[in-house]
Amino acid sequence: MRSNRTMSRRTSPLSIILIVLLTLLVGGAGTVAALWAVGVVDLPFLHREVSHEGMVAVPMSGQLIPAYTKVNRDHLANADTRGLNLAWLPKDKVSAEVFLDLSKIIGRVLNHDKPVGYAFTESDFYAVGTRAGIPAGIPAGKRSLTLDVSKLTGVANLEAGDHIDLFATVPIDMSKGAGGRTDSMSGVLSAQARIATMQKRASVRPLAENAVVVEPVKTRLKPISSSSLTQGPTTHTVPVQEIVVAVDPAEVAPLTEAVAMSIDIMCVARSGQPNDPGAKSVTPGSDPLSQVKVIDAISGKHRQALVFSADGYAQPSEPPTKSDSEQQ
Repeated sequence: MRSNRTMSRRTSPLSIILIVLLTLLVGGAGTVAALWAVGVVDLPFLHREVSHEGMVAVPMSGQLIPAYTKVNRDHLANADTRGLNLAWLPKDKVSAEVFLDLSKIIGRVLNHDKPVGYAFTESDFYAVGTRAGIPAGIPAGKRSLTLDVSKLTGVANLEAGDHIDLFATVPIDMSKGAGGRTDSMSGVLSAQARIATMQKRASVRPLAENAVVVEPVKTRLKPISSSSLTQGPTTHTVPVQEIVVAVDPAEVAPLTEAVAMSIDIMCVARSGQPNDPGAKSVTPGSDPLSQVKVIDAISGKHRQALVFSADGYAQPSEPPTKSDSEQQ
């Protein structure tokens, strides 16, 4: 009994208060430390000043910036701090071509996709004043066309900026016009058709030369409207693959005509080497009928069209007929 009373006298209210305060202090410090560790609380006094002496701040892309985009400040923001995404590098390690001034970056239009964490140079941009979007990728003086990929062959692996030629391929099948005759000209065409059909040839006509891929193959959802007695007007979407190309103004009409007539269009990619002659290099077409020569032979009162192919083969277009003077 005496020992219990002695300990009670020794434990004063002040000691209890101190113990409680100490417990709260230790618990609070642990909580703050935990929050700082996970990044919820910032403790400036724990940061150590880093010296940037002899270094320069290089603005970097803070996110993937698609081609044809006009760069703004948000594109240069760090995803974690929301401040500018800067890389401090030694002066002697930074090329003179690298932009350090934000005014040379913000407001410019990119000519290619820019990944995260890359510096900017003049080669990343189109000329000052270029409009953002698809028009930025259209070379000066050309026109763009959006084509359905299902009507083209050879465009699957093309990238923006690739140079291509487009050709229309038309099989020659004029067998229906091979028989009968009206005059000497129809006989010539009939004979040409028979030789071309016999050789199974096709006319290959260039539609666009040195065209440029503005936007590679992409899939979009095309709205389709329909109507029924039970549901009324409805709209659904179907996936459509399209490619955007830039061609010369004079090539727009022939290319559009070929698409409207559902003619097979072949895409031929040009070289990407820096020494490629470009527009100076011409890809010719092929016209089998141009290799066919016709001679209108008149013997006495008889007239006949003789057809000669490129290999020297001769064939009469039709049986001999009376000459025009005899018919009169």
